[in-house]
Amino acid sequence: MIDDQKMISKNQIQNFLSEEKKAIIFSGLSRLQKKKYIKVIKKGKFNYYSVSNYGQDYLYSTIDWIKQNDKTQNWKLICFSIPEKQKSLREQFRNMLIENGFSQIQRGVMLGKVSDKILNYLINHYHCEKFTHIFHEPTFDVNIIAPTNKTIEHYEEFIDEAKNFLRHNKKFRQEQKRFQAKILVYIYATALKYDNHNQDIEKIRQQAGGFYQKIKTYCYL
Repeated sequence: MIDDQKMISKNQIQNFLSEEKKAIIFSGLSRLQKKKYIKVIKKGKFNYYSVSNYGQDYLYSTIDWIKQNDKTQNWKLICFSIPEKQKSLREQFRNMLIENGFSQIQRGVMLGKVSDKILNYLINHYHCEKFTHIFHEPTFDVNIIAPTNKTIEHYEEFIDEAKNFLRHNKKFRQEQKRFQAKILVYIYATALKYDNHNQDIEKIRQQAGGFYQKIKTYCYL
């Protein structure tokens, strides 16, 4: 209807869809009509569906907005833990992330290079705000000659958070444990990324590694 600005009748839809798909399509058309994105025009004995002017404006403005590139297009790691009872939503959300260039690192953890606008749009569209946590690509430079305070801070942050998690994880539900563990694994991975393996911080490196071994098992609950 958008490509050629034409209308399509209910009979035309029925002719090339299975019964199951008809129910899905007509249900969707009904919702779009209520939101005034499409309109129904009666001609003789038949009803025709057509995109309304409001629907066209909304669609084109949304497409332009999503396609717009901005300075926030950088690497992002997104962790999500959508409950099993909402499995269908979880699969839809994961597939949409993949369609937008994300790759799955492990279950519930995906990495991609997109703008904030696109990612926020996807999260809001699927109502996944309370199930997701986003980590942005670090913008600071790392000293590759000697361990910086930032490298040590990453290890210290991971160790503190890991201790807190192990101390209180009995209070959490299984999906909460899994979600929090994946966040901790990412913090640990960030520390490793900026570690130049200088022996001066070997003690804290080994300490963090020990906590990682305890934490990673929770990612697969």
